[in-house]
Amino acid sequence: MKNDALIFFTDFNNIESTLIVHKNLFINLDKNFDNFIIINSSNFKSFSKRYILKNNFYNTFKFFNPYTFKDLKNFLANFKSVVIISNVHKKFGSLSQHLVLKKLNAPIITIMNLGFITWGIRYNFLKPYLLFKSFLKRFLFKKLILFLTLIGLLAKIEIHFTNFFFIIENAKKKKFKNFFFKKNLFGIKKIVYINSKNYDYYLDNKYNISEDYIVHLDADLNIWDVAEVTGITNAEKEEKHYYYLDIFLRKISDFSKKEVVICIHPSYNLEKTKYFFPQFKVYKNRTEEFIYRSYITTNINSSTLSHAMLAKKKIIMLDSIFMSDMQRYAVYNIASALKLFSLNVVTENNYIYHQLIQNLDSRLCSYDDFNKKYEIYKPDMKGSDMIVDKIKFMFKYNNYK
Repeated sequence: MKNDALIFFTDFNNIESTLIVHKNLFINLDKNFDNFIIINSSNFKSFSKRYILKNNFYNTFKFFNPYTFKDLKNFLANFKSVVIISNVHKKFGSLSQHLVLKKLNAPIITIMNLGFITWGIRYNFLKPYLLFKSFLKRFLFKKLILFLTLIGLLAKIEIHFTNFFFIIENAKKKKFKNFFFKKNLFGIKKIVYINSKNYDYYLDNKYNISEDYIVHLDADLNIWDVAEVTGITNAEKEEKHYYYLDIFLRKISDFSKKEVVICIHPSYNLEKTKYFFPQFKVYKNRTEEFIYRSYITTNINSSTLSHAMLAKKKIIMLDSIFMSDMQRYAVYNIASALKLFSLNVVTENNYIYHQLIQNLDSRLCSYDDFNKKYEIYKPDMKGSDMIVDKIKFMFKYNNYK
């Protein structure tokens, strides 16, 4: 007898980062569904090379790497019914992936509960080529996908799970945006509010909080989403940025008598970061763990900052005159909106340590407002459990309402 299948449709070129970001969700889905399968979407992406499945992650979950639409269609025919969690972005080159989802004619859900919100982009108007290129990728193509969805050429989302309940409910108070919600003009049939994945992690680790380290969440000055907007930061500026950042971290380590640990995004170059921080240990894939063990968390523009706010950690937003305008703009906006302390590691290095600690401590109570608005929808339930319950209902009753 055929069984149901829950599919996570995602680009395997980023699979290692995806497995880390969604680790707890995947474990929960795998535990609750006999056929939870992660399927590669990258072979359906325009202008991409054929992806060859690697073995270094193969044993963690069930994976399938179709080379053609026929491969995918034949594989899914083995199951009674299929629900697809789409992790396909609305970016240049992804139109063919959205067309595949439409042709599969299966209910599609999306999940956006990373817990952190973006704070806008500052474009470099002195570089019109980059400005135009970014406009196409970040705005125009998204609108094209939405338009094709509304006229029926692409599939609508049955359910969109999100932790951005505060933003959406505020948007509904505005007549123009509320009209779009009422008429389902966002390509989504139903929005379901859930807790952020960061709050799920907090529920599992709230009794494992300590103050052992100074934890720095580093940001690559030339990460692709920054470089495509502002251009490449040259090597000289990059060296100077890390020179002053290193001085700051060593100084605060000496004052606090705490070891400094550097944490980076899974997609960052580990060896490059080690080069800039020769005196400190640098880790990938352990960021949340070290944040929960931090005395102070320093941050430039990492979305994992939410973990520090849930765990009530002292936070310093770091600025530098050698960072791009876009990154400095993000630091300023985050610090201002969340009432966090910010410091320029180049020009503001004469602080008094005990006064700094008092300042950081005085801001801890302000975290509650952010957590309630963006992280916690139902305090006594995990977001991943809410997703599981809804998907089980979909399978049992063939109901997507």
